[in-house]
Amino acid sequence: MFLFGVPVVFAQEGGILSADSTRFHENYDPEVPVSGGAIVGISLGRLDGDVDVENVRLPSFSGDSVCVRIVTQDGRYSANNVYRKTGSGDPKGTVLLTPVSLKYAEALSKYKMSAFALNAFIPKEGTSDPQQAIHLPQMLPDADKIKTLTVLVNSGGRFSKMTMNEAGSTFLCQNVKDGARIAYDTVCKGDLATYTPGVKSVLIILDDGFGEESIHFSLLLP
Repeated sequence: MFLFGVPVVFAQEGGILSADSTRFHENYDPEVPVSGGAIVGISLGRLDGDVDVENVRLPSFSGDSVCVRIVTQDGRYSANNVYRKTGSGDPKGTVLLTPVSLKYAEALSKYKMSAFALNAFIPKEGTSDPQQAIHLPQMLPDADKIKTLTVLVNSGGRFSKMTMNEAGSTFLCQNVKDGARIAYDTVCKGDLATYTPGVKSVLIILDDGFGEESIHFSLLLP
C-alpha cells in the first residue's frame, strides 16, 4: 500500500474484517438530507490525503464482529454494515475492513480523509446499537507515530466540549465552516502522545445556551 509514493506499513499488520456482500448496505444520493446520532466518526492519526478504500483499518479487538457506519461530510455517501473476523490476526496489530464499498469505491476515493467519517463499535448482545458499545478508532497510516484523536460530532449547532479519563488529555472542539448541509458540524481533536492503552471513558457535552446534553461512550485505544 502506498501513500504519496511512499510505502505505508502498519506495525504488526494482520487480520481481516469482512462484510457479507449479499447483505451490504450503502447509499450515494446528493439529495437526501443527513440526520443521525451525535458521534459520527472517530480516528487516530493525521487526517491527511485522500480516502484509500483498500486500506481502512481498525485496531485489533476481542470478539468476532464489529458494526461500522460510514458517512461523508456532505452526506452523499452512507453505509451501515457488520464486519466479521476472517482468520486470526496479531492482537496488538490492526485489522483491515473489506469491502469498504461495493458500488461507490471510485467516488469515495475522491474524498479527502477530513471529509470521511467512520464510526465503528463492538455490538452488545448481538445488536448494532452504539449505546453502551465499545467504539474503535479508525487507524490512519501514521497512527503509530502521530497520536492525534479526532472525534467528528453532529452537535446540531450547539457548543461542544470533550473530556476523557486519561491524564493530561486536552481536547479542542471547533465548528466546521465549509458547508451548510453536512453529516457533522464539529471536530474535536486532542493529542494523546502519552496515553496508556485500554478502554477509555469519553464525555461530550453539547450546550445550546439553555441546557446541556451529555453523551458518554467507551473508546478502545490500542
